[in-house]
Amino acid sequence: MQNNKTEEASAAPAEQILNEQIRIEILRNPERAKTMIEELIRNNRHNPAALVRALLFKGHLRILDGDSEGQRELAEEALELSRKHSLAIGEADALRILGGYHIDHHNVVQAFKCLTRSLELSVANDHARQTANAHNSLGVVHAVIADYEQAVKHLRASAKLLEDLGADDDLTQTYFNLATLYTETGQADTAAEYLTKSIECSERDSSDSDLASALGSLGQIHLDQGEYEKAVDVCERSLQIGGEFQNYRHTAFAHARLAVAYTELNKRTQAEEHLSFVQKALEKPDEATRVDGLWDLYGTALIKLGHKEEAMEFLQLAADRHTEGTNQGVLENIHKNLAELYAEAQDMERALHHQQLLSELREAHRNRLVRQAIDNANTRMDIFQAEKEVRNDIKNDSRQRQAMVGRLVRSQARSNLRIKSIHAELENELPQIRGQARRVATETLELIRRAMSEHQDMPAIDSLIAQEHDEFLARLTERCPALTPTEVRICMLISHKLLSKEIADNMFVTLDTIKSHRKNIRDKLELPSGTNLTDFLVGLMTWEE
Repeated sequence: MQNNKTEEASAAPAEQILNEQIRIEILRNPERAKTMIEELIRNNRHNPAALVRALLFKGHLRILDGDSEGQRELAEEALELSRKHSLAIGEADALRILGGYHIDHHNVVQAFKCLTRSLELSVANDHARQTANAHNSLGVVHAVIADYEQAVKHLRASAKLLEDLGADDDLTQTYFNLATLYTETGQADTAAEYLTKSIECSERDSSDSDLASALGSLGQIHLDQGEYEKAVDVCERSLQIGGEFQNYRHTAFAHARLAVAYTELNKRTQAEEHLSFVQKALEKPDEATRVDGLWDLYGTALIKLGHKEEAMEFLQLAADRHTEGTNQGVLENIHKNLAELYAEAQDMERALHHQQLLSELREAHRNRLVRQAIDNANTRMDIFQAEKEVRNDIKNDSRQRQAMVGRLVRSQARSNLRIKSIHAELENELPQIRGQARRVATETLELIRRAMSEHQDMPAIDSLIAQEHDEFLARLTERCPALTPTEVRICMLISHKLLSKEIADNMFVTLDTIKSHRKNIRDKLELPSGTNLTDFLVGLMTWEE
C-alpha cells in the first residue's frame, strides 16, 4: 500500500497545523482543546479522516480525566469508522490505543492482537512514527510477561525510528521504558545510559514531568550502586524540577533520596533538612504521597542517622500498614530492618518474629515467582497462537482485497470489450451514414478512440493494484529490474490469473501483442522451459518470507 502513505500526511497544511495545536492544547489547556475538537467535528462531518482524528483526540481528553472506558469507547468508534472508509492509519492509531487499554486491564493477549495489527498497518503504510509507537507498546506487552528478549527488540526498534525522526516527545518514553526493563533485569549501567538519554530528550522537548521522572529513577540507581555524590547531583536537580511544576510526589521522593545520600556522605545537617520534608509528606492525608518506596527510604535514613528508636516506631507502623499489595522489596526491607533493630535492643522475641515474617515473605515470593513463570509461559503460548490468528486475519484481508481487484480488472476487461465492439460496429457502418448523422458518428468515433488511447495505461487500475501488491511488485522488480512498466503491469494482471485475451481487452491491445509481452517477460525472468509463467507469478504473489 505504498501509494497510501498516511491520511494525515495527505491532509492540507492548515489541517496538520490544527492537529498539532490540538495535541499541544490537550496537555496545556484541556478545556481549550475540548472546544477545538468539537469545532473540528462540526466542520468535518463529511470528512472521515478528520472525524477519526477528532474521536481519538477526545479519547486523550477522557484518559486525562481518568475515564479509560470512555477512551476505549471512542477508540472503538474511530476503529469502526476507519475500517468503513479504509483509513489504514486511523485504524492503526485506534488499535494502538485499544492495545494500551488492554495492557492496563491485564488482557495481554488481546493487547498483543491489537498492537500487532497496528504495527502491520503502520509498516504497510510506511508511517514511521506510528510504527515506532506500535513497537513501543508491543515492547511493554512483552515486558509484562517477562519476555525480555522480545521486549528489548521492539523497544530498540521504536527508539531507532524515533531517533531518525527526531521525535523527542515519544523518544523520551521509549528510552524510559528501556531503562525500566534493564533495571528489572539487573543491568543498572545500561539502565542509567537510557535514563540519561531520556533526560536529554526531555530537556529538548521541555517536558518537566518526564524529566523529573527520569531524574528520579537515575538518582535511585546511583543510590543503589553507592554512587552518593552522583545521586545528590541528580536528586537536587529532580527536586528543582519537581518543585517548579508542583508535583508533590516527585518532590517527596527527591527529598527522601537526598536524605539517604547525605547520610552516607556524613552530611548530617543536610540529611536532617530533607528528612523533615519527607516526614511532613508522610503525615499528609493525600494517599498519593503514601507510596511504598517513600516509607522505605525514610526508615533507612532514620537508621543511618542513628534515630533508632524513632526508626523502630516508624517501621513498626509501616509494617502494620504495608501488607497486601505492598512492593515485595519494600516489605522485606522493613521486616529486615525491624529484626536488626529489635536484636540490637535485645528484644529477641520481636526480632525472631520479624525474621520469621521475612522468611515467610521470601518463601511466598518464591512461590509467586514460580506461579508467575508458569502463567507467563502459558501467556506466551497464547500470544504465539494469537500471532498466528492475526497473520491469518491479515492474509484473509489481503486475499479479499486481491480478489476484489481481480473482479474489478475482469469487469473492466468486459467493459472494454463492449467499447471495442461498439467502436468496430460504428466504424463499419460509417460509410453508409450521411448528413448530420455522419458528423455525429465521426465525433463519437473520435471520442471512443481517445478514451481507448487514454485508458490503455489504466492509471486507476494500476494505482489500486500497486496499493494491494506492493510486496509483490518489490519482489518482482528485485528479481528482474529490466522489466518495463508495461511488462510489470502485465505481470500484475497475470498474477490475478487473467487470460491473455482478458489482458488484451483490458489494455485495448491485440492478443498477439500480449503474447509477445509474455515471451519477453519469460526471457527476462529466465524461467526454465517447463515453468508456467502464471504459476510462477501467482507463487510470487503469495510467497511469504
